[in-house]
Amino acid sequence: MKKFFKSGQFDIDKILKWMCIASFAVVLISQIGLKIPAIKGIFTDIEVFEGAAVGDDGDAVKSGVVTLELATGEPKNELEIMVNGEKVDVFDRKLKKIELLSTSVIEIKSLTNEKCVVKIADMTDTLELATAKNDIAVSKGINFVGRLILKNS
Repeated sequence: MKKFFKSGQFDIDKILKWMCIASFAVVLISQIGLKIPAIKGIFTDIEVFEGAAVGDDGDAVKSGVVTLELATGEPKNELEIMVNGEKVDVFDRKLKKIELLSTSVIEIKSLTNEKCVVKIADMTDTLELATAKNDIAVSKGINFVGRLILKNS
């Protein structure tokens, strides 16, 4: 075997270089292919985890809208609406509509000691409330409003 490699019939450096170039080309082509939805659908089943597949109408993501109402208390910027832990809006009016793109947890962060009541006034048919409470007493700090599930159909 040693004679075979020393005889000069195989140049290991050239073989390794060509293997690296070929591997790089395969990775590059596969990454480009995964950006094209038709090719991506053949090789992966990731659409199940990414949301709804793109339909004929062009909608890629289903969404829902929830309407929160400030039942008691006055609207103010110190009442922050949080979705999945991030501030999305403030209660500067009695009614606030929040668009949800996925299953979400809604919370109200109060920066003052004033107590108020927030309730879920309305939601679209694509949403389902996973928690039983509808009227939520809000005090200082972060207050859990509810978990809303986005229906598949």
